[in-house]
Amino acid sequence: MTRVFQIGVMLLLAAASGLCEQKGENAAGPRLPNPLSNPVQRMMAMSAEQRERILEKLPPRQQANIRQRLENFDRLPPVEKARRLQLFQRFSSLPVEKQQILERQLPAYNALPQEKKEILGFREIERLARMSDSERQARLNSEELKSKFSPAELKMISDIAENYPFPGKREPYSK
Repeated sequence: MTRVFQIGVMLLLAAASGLCEQKGENAAGPRLPNPLSNPVQRMMAMSAEQRERILEKLPPRQQANIRQRLENFDRLPPVEKARRLQLFQRFSSLPVEKQQILERQLPAYNALPQEKKEILGFREIERLARMSDSERQARLNSEELKSKFSPAELKMISDIAENYPFPGKREPYSK
């Protein structure tokens, strides 16, 4: 990704709700984090000087919002900071095509109604991700899931399971 694109994404998404203040849960239920869509997560890995160079280009209101979120990050315990930075690094190391799939599919998953997330939540998707391709396809083609999810939703779930960089996932960056 180019620097211009990264800054553009940061500007467009600076107003988006931050994952820094969340533990992956909200009123709509569990969410799959997408650090690439969160400008604050991108900035967490930067030095103070790099942060300032980017922040000074933003409107004052966005600067204040991002500074507050960065301060919240800086107050996290070291283990949680390391976990979030590691997730960002795993996302950043994905091929661009996989990043694009996740940038499209994660918001779709997070927008699912709570009752669908209860059927197929984060842990189940992580389990799907650890399955072989044939096992995963068998589960996604099961009558149980076909009766509860549309074909587009099943495609979204499949895309996430195949591409999301879950920790310890076998062959995490290949299909």
